[in-house]
Formats: sequence, structure tokens, C-alpha cells
Amino acid sequence: MTSYVVSKHKEPDTRFFTNIYENTGDSVLYFIDIAKQDVPSRYFRDLTEKNLNAKFDLTLPFEHLNPNFKIKAGAATVYKVRGFDERIFEYRDNNDSYSGSIPDYLDNSNIGMNAPGYPDYFGLFISDATQLSNTYDGYQLLVSAYLMGDIEITKKLRLVAGVRPEYTNMLVESRNPSNPKGVLDVLHILPAVNLTYSPNDKMNFRGSFAKTLARPTFRELAPYSSFEFSGDFIFTGNANLQSTLINNFDVRWEYFSRPGEVFSASYFYKRFLNPIERTFIPEASNDEITFENVGTAQAHGIEFDIRKKLDFIPLLKNTKAGANFAFIHTTVAIDDQELAAIHATNPYHGTTREMYGQAPFICNAFLGYSSKENGISTNINYNISGKKLAIVVKGGTPNIYEQPRNQLDFNFKKKFGKISLRFSAKNLLNSPYKQTYAYKDVEYIFSEYNLGREYSVGFSYLIK
Repeated sequence: MTSYVVSKHKEPDTRFFTNIYENTGDSVLYFIDIAKQDVPSRYFRDLTEKNLNAKFDLTLPFEHLNPNFKIKAGAATVYKVRGFDERIFEYRDNNDSYSGSIPDYLDNSNIGMNAPGYPDYFGLFISDATQLSNTYDGYQLLVSAYLMGDIEITKKLRLVAGVRPEYTNMLVESRNPSNPKGVLDVLHILPAVNLTYSPNDKMNFRGSFAKTLARPTFRELAPYSSFEFSGDFIFTGNANLQSTLINNFDVRWEYFSRPGEVFSASYFYKRFLNPIERTFIPEASNDEITFENVGTAQAHGIEFDIRKKLDFIPLLKNTKAGANFAFIHTTVAIDDQELAAIHATNPYHGTTREMYGQAPFICNAFLGYSSKENGISTNINYNISGKKLAIVVKGGTPNIYEQPRNQLDFNFKKKFGKISLRFSAKNLLNSPYKQTYAYKDVEYIFSEYNLGREYSVGFSYLIK
């Protein structure tokens, strides 16, 4: 199977304006302080990415040796090419004419020679602030293969084991030749084994081990700095990032009371080598965020899953309900330099902390209805996850956490012969995205916003 995809993203004229104001009691003073924030700017960004994917799979039965033994093999390759361009225009002012009104500040009467006080003062002018460092090119070549054996040792015991070599060749470079290059050139061997014991047709006991990896993205590896509008900070890629290697252990019990229903419980343990974290750069003069590898991390927890038909209630004949709950505990070893900075303000802080981006609990639930007789299918989905570490702040200052938010979505579909009508509503509760930090047991808001509700209607027609 082969596919080729071209994707483009354009920001044709993103405008940013920030200012500072002080309430003096009798009046409010407005000003733009270039020492504290960027000047008013307009950003033009273009990104083009091309993806070529190819893969094949092969199954070889060995019936002459063992009728219950199969070997599967395959290979895949992914080739990506990305180009990113950015151009910036800044509004600069030599006569400090901003007084709180953006339209007045940008009016023709305040520009250049039109400004009051000319020629002693030259008014607002536009400066091309484009930097060659902020444009980059990248490519990624992934080549992988796998060999897997599937054997029924007995009628109740099944073993699946295999290995997957994966080669990564990745290069991201700024068009400024003096900038460092982000390079990944590595071969990983990823084994996996799964053992399943089925005492009867309705029950399974599973145990598994798998080695997996997570690669940095182009943007995380790209050695350039760009302004992030959401958060008002500079984001800088890290050319020295490495892939994260993960050892996964899992034991699971499953019970299928009937088709379409399942009850399961599992315990899992994961060990991470070089996990990637989002962190502030303490040496930067302004707010600057990057990604960094930390040494090791661990995660373990339990998970419960249930899916049940509700036809034992006459009114709920075609209705299903389900829920998934996971409780996770994580630890990351704090490096010596970071720990020394923390102990300068909090000498009792431990040598570990929670893992970046991992919530201590996750809950998903759904209620669905489907009927072929009347052509209706509908469902409502709910999701919430616990407070998680959003940004690691080094230098002894508090870390930033993303607070839990309730997500509720609704979907409805109705068929009329060959025509299908769809309606969906997302984020019905419109809970805010909120990031906070705590200092001396007082919680402060770092960032807060609402995405709003999203509604969509569509239809399709089946041609035979």
C-alpha cells in the first residue's frame, strides 16, 4: 500500500499588539515598553509538508509443521519533507504616541512625516524584522520491518512474539548556516511478546512486554525561535533532542459476557529513557520555552474498562453504555542542577517529581443508541483528566499545571435510504483551559481561555 499526501498551513497576516497600562488614580497611562514585550507586529507564515508512505504485510502459514503456527512479516517506510517560511513586520515609534487607542495609533496621521511634531519627531514606521534563522527545512526518513510469530501452544494458551527494527534519519536545519542542525540518525531494535491464557470462550488473561519509542517532532528539533501567540512567549527548538525509549509491561484480565460487552482490569508499568519535557529556559531574559530530555521516568497504574448493553431495560433496547478509568502514578528523577535551584528556596523538596504531561487519573464515559430499523445512531461522550504538569520551570520557581476540564460531545446520525444526515456538538460544557501555579499555598492563574462550543451539520449520499 502506498500513499502520497501534501499538506499546507498558512498564516497570512497574524497581528499581535501588546501594551502596558498603569492606573494612577486620576488617569490611566498606556505605553509600549520594548524592554518588556515585543512591539506590535504582523506575522506571515507558510508551511508545506509532503509525505510519502509505503508498506506491505505478508502472512506465512506453516500448516505442515504446526496447523496453529503462523509467521507474519512486513516492512514500511515514511519519507517527509517540510519547508517553513516566516516574515515579520514590526511597528516602531520614535515619539511614544500610544495613548490606549490602537486605531488612533495606527492612523495615517501618526505615521512618519504625518506625525505631530515632524520634523523634530518622526512618527510611526514599519520595520522588516524577518530573520533568516526563523526559516527552516527538514526531512525525515523512517524505515522499519517486523517479523512476528503467532502460535497456539495449547487450546488455551497463545503466544505472539516478534521484533521490529526501526531506522530513523532526521535532519532539521535553519537557513541561517551559523545555526546548529537538529539531527537524528539511529537504529532501534524493538522486541515485543504477548502471552494469552483463555480458560474459556469468555475470559482472557494477558501478559505482555513491548519496547516502543517516541521521536521529537520537526518543530521540537528545529533550531530556531518563534513567537507563540498563545502564552506570549518565545518558543525555541532544541537541536540536541533524542528519541524517548519506553519499556512497557502489562497484565490484563478480560471478560466478555456476550458479543459487544466487555469487563476488564489491568495493571501497567512503563519505564522511560530520555523523556521529553516542555520547560522554560532559566537563562533567557524574556519568557522562553523549549523542550529538553530528562534522564529517566517511571509510570505505573491500574485501568478498568466496561462496555455493557442496556437491553435488560425495555426502553433501552438498542442502547449501550461504557466507561474507562485509569489511575496513574509517575516519578521523574530531578537532575542535580535543577534540584540545587529548588533547594535554594525549598530545602525540603524531594529528589523526584511527577512526569510532564501525564494526568494522575483519566475518565472516559459514553452512552450510545443505534437502531437499524429506524436508521438512527447517536452517542454522547464525556471526558475528564486530572491536574497535569504543563511546563517545567527551572531555577526554583513554581511549575505550571493544567487544571482538569470537563469535555462533553454529542453526535447524531439519521439515514434516509441513500442519504445520511449528521449533526455534532462538541465542547458543550465549554469548560476553560486553565494553567496555574502555586506560591505559598496560594494559586495564581498563568493562562486561561475558553474555546467555545462547536456545532456542525452534514449530509452524504451513497452512490452504487
